[in-house]
Amino acid sequence: MSSLFVWRCESCGRRSFPRRELCPYCGGRTFAAERADRGIATQVTSHRGVGLACVRVGDDVTLLARADPAVAMGSGVTLRVDDRAPVADVTRPAWLMLGARQAGNQRWHLNRPRRRLMRAGGFEPPTRD
Repeated sequence: MSSLFVWRCESCGRRSFPRRELCPYCGGRTFAAERADRGIATQVTSHRGVGLACVRVGDDVTLLARADPAVAMGSGVTLRVDDRAPVADVTRPAWLMLGARQAGNQRWHLNRPRRRLMRAGGFEPPTRD
């Protein structure tokens, strides 16, 4: 188990994940590693028993991580790397998580109708042509 890092471009100061050869914003080639310990789960789903979460780290980086079953949308999470993959764990007490779920935050599953995901402000799944 180790820490997760995002990469800050030394030319423009914007961060990206994963590491790249060139900055996607300015084309810079030099990066500095910044530890990304915490974030906010913006979307949560599960697929075949594996929880997944989109985690917002700061203002400019969103990453996909395996999610602990207790993670809900809007909850604060702690990020770590386990088996070479990002993992998000809950950082708030369990009683706060229960309150967040009752307030309207809920898990979205891949088998729910597409319009419901879009209405909730989630992602739009790709369509088949």
